[in-house]
Amino acid sequence: MEVLKLTSIRLSKKALGRAGILGSSLGYGRSSDIIRIAIWIGLKALKPGVLRGIMHMMWEEEEGIATYSLQDVLQNSGIELENLKSQE
Repeated sequence: MEVLKLTSIRLSKKALGRAGILGSSLGYGRSSDIIRIAIWIGLKALKPGVLRGIMHMMWEEEEGIATYSLQDVLQNSGIELENLKSQE
């Protein structure tokens, strides 16, 4: 795999701070590793037809309008927790 450098990505200060805290608590000093994992997970969950709903949920959470759990996000993506292994 060729490693490419992403030159620009927009993250809220809260999301970047959370990635840093999570990385430190798990023993990974680099928040970039946490962000790479989050992108990988997101790419697994995003499918045609769910992007608009997921973006709306993200916007609502960033604006403090709502709070969503991982289960809420997966459910909105059409992923049933019992069948995660077969989603690939």
